[in-house]
Amino acid sequence: MIFAIMIIVPVWVKFHGGVQPRQIDGVEESVLRSALVYAGFSVRDGIMMVLASGLGFAVRVGHEKENLKKRELELNAERRQIELKSLKAQLNPHFLFNSLNNIYALIEFAPKRAQRALHDLSSMFRYIIYDTPSTTVTLAQEIQFIREYVELMRLRLGNACDLEFSVDPDVPTEVPITPLLYVTLVENAFKHSSPDDEEYFIRIKIRMEPFKSHNSEEGSLVFKVENSCTYSVSESIEKERSGVGLVNVRRQLNLLYPGSYKFELSQEKGKHSAMIKISMNALMKNIKEQNA
Repeated sequence: MIFAIMIIVPVWVKFHGGVQPRQIDGVEESVLRSALVYAGFSVRDGIMMVLASGLGFAVRVGHEKENLKKRELELNAERRQIELKSLKAQLNPHFLFNSLNNIYALIEFAPKRAQRALHDLSSMFRYIIYDTPSTTVTLAQEIQFIREYVELMRLRLGNACDLEFSVDPDVPTEVPITPLLYVTLVENAFKHSSPDDEEYFIRIKIRMEPFKSHNSEEGSLVFKVENSCTYSVSESIEKERSGVGLVNVRRQLNLLYPGSYKFELSQEKGKHSAMIKISMNALMKNIKEQNA
């Protein structure tokens, strides 16, 4: 278009610009003026048109890149939600399977306890069905769910196990957390401890600790489970399907709190520990992004 304009406009000026031919050394002046007009038009206006077109093209490309970037972010968010839902779908049957096994074990020697356990289980599944489909729940809701699970297990174990679940007073229970994030660690603690252990215990604790990142220190939420164990839990998990639960936990942490968490498994003589530490800033940032 620019090339066509640069040809047409000088011709139009020549024939409609009102220039009257005049002889200069045998050459019509209009021919010289036409050449000068054409040259001036080409250098000045042609360059301006090229620059204006280039600017318009750059703006359009910029808008297209911005739209592509926005769409990519939306697709990533959709993929993340789909993956999280898939992880939760794998977790819920896993939890149900373990809980029903526990109640089955109670039926034979403690029918009343089994009846109470079923009541508690129904309450827990109301939480799973109606609350966990949300992206986040409050820590208070998650604590209540874990407390009910622990009480369910206490019915089965009785006084044989030194069972403890504690939450420090300074823990902000209204902080948002992804639902069912900790239940796998709790399940594994009950699964891999045994009355045959020299010290039969399970200790679950939620507390606040400093979190060091990028040369700065901030608060963090710590969930830690310790249980008695006389064999290597890591080797056992690798051989069993229950190891999928820990893989899902790590995957959820990577998706939700990348670079802002620590997930540690350790084994000492007669004791196995699992800990999840999440930066408070990451917890609050996560909920702000979801609200946005």
